[in-house]
Amino acid sequence: MHSKGLITIIARRGNPYFSRQISSMKRITVLLAMVALLSTLAEGQSRRSDRDQPTFGERVWFGVDVNDLRFGGGTFTFGLTPMAAVEVANNVSLGLMLKADYYYEKYRFTFPRIKFESIDFGPGVFARFDILDQFFAQIEYEYAFLERAQTDNAGLPIIDQTRNVVLTERIEQSYVYVGAGYSSGSNVKYTISIHYNILDDFDSVKFPWDYRFGIRWYLK
Repeated sequence: MHSKGLITIIARRGNPYFSRQISSMKRITVLLAMVALLSTLAEGQSRRSDRDQPTFGERVWFGVDVNDLRFGGGTFTFGLTPMAAVEVANNVSLGLMLKADYYYEKYRFTFPRIKFESIDFGPGVFARFDILDQFFAQIEYEYAFLERAQTDNAGLPIIDQTRNVVLTERIEQSYVYVGAGYSSGSNVKYTISIHYNILDDFDSVKFPWDYRFGIRWYLK
């Protein structure tokens, strides 16, 4: 009995699927703990606030982020993320976003030089927690629709020699970002923030870290 149990444990530890399950469970646990902590902080801020109950127009806000700005090594990426949210409680907002990212890559080893361009989209939902007026934390989920070059076993792009173009493939991936940032202003706020994809693994297409600059304004 003991030897069978030991063999089972060793087999599970050597199983990549089992390892991914454990890793995912750890990430979900960390995410839930962060949500609980941020909710507690936001609730504390809400209880200390003495301002009158805002109208619906005063609770609705819109925003745009410049994100995923990255270049080097023949590649360039740039993204815009419009969003809309409503304050469901003091210092706590829930909203929708739509990421639109431009991706460009030039392959230096080809002659003539071959270029690849794509526009990626990623609808998502988010929760933002305002802390001490000037700081905020954010948790978001994105389901991304991407297009990238097909690659061979060596990681090199597969090129259609007859048309001299890169063969591409459509990819769909989920991302869960946790982040924090700084904002300034009152009705119009300017923000800067950093976010990390906690689901990042070997198969993830996007870089896990995302630096953003944005603006948000209230309906009223």
